[in-house]
Amino acid sequence: MKTVQGIKKIQCKFIVLVIVFLILPFGIKVNAAENGVDVNLPVEQIFEVENENTISNEFKYCLFAVTDNAPMPKNSGQKNYIFYLKGNQRIDIEAINYTQSGVYEYDLYQVIEEEKGGYVYDKTVYRIIVHISYDSHNDFISEVTIANEKGLKVDRATFTNQVRIKNAASVANTMSKPSTGDNTDISAWYVLMSISSVFIFFGIWEKRKKAKI
Repeated sequence: MKTVQGIKKIQCKFIVLVIVFLILPFGIKVNAAENGVDVNLPVEQIFEVENENTISNEFKYCLFAVTDNAPMPKNSGQKNYIFYLKGNQRIDIEAINYTQSGVYEYDLYQVIEEEKGGYVYDKTVYRIIVHISYDSHNDFISEVTIANEKGLKVDRATFTNQVRIKNAASVANTMSKPSTGDNTDISAWYVLMSISSVFIFFGIWEKRKKAKI
């Protein structure tokens, strides 16, 4: 009799353990997935210029999702997020919300649609790796790695753009004057033409004077 009761107690304990195992872990993970974790990606623009009266100091950037179905900031395209930086500016890209564990990779680079004269653009492409996992309490944790093209880890993606012109007026003057490749000083030609005209005038005058005689 005691043996039967003991077996029943063991069976009850086993059933309770199975229920706890099946319900509790998945319940916690679902809650964590519903809340997710927000990740901010730091980026900086350095704008070096000789004169502040330049044509433009605003530049365009793109965060591109290398990993398929990678989460993106709000108001993004399917795989890219476009934003602008002006002058010397340091920001965090709009937070990205992750609701599933995994490894997500992105490229961050400057979009150069047309290279303007006198401008030197930073063409670095940064690789960003976001690793989402669970901690001991089954809450989401994130680890972000930013690396440049040499594979070196950096604290933030930094782009340095330069302008090597004095001001916008000088650019306009340069663009409005076509280069012919002939740098000859024409003032000497004007002097020579003037002297020649004087000799021609006296020659004609002397000829007419002799004809009258």
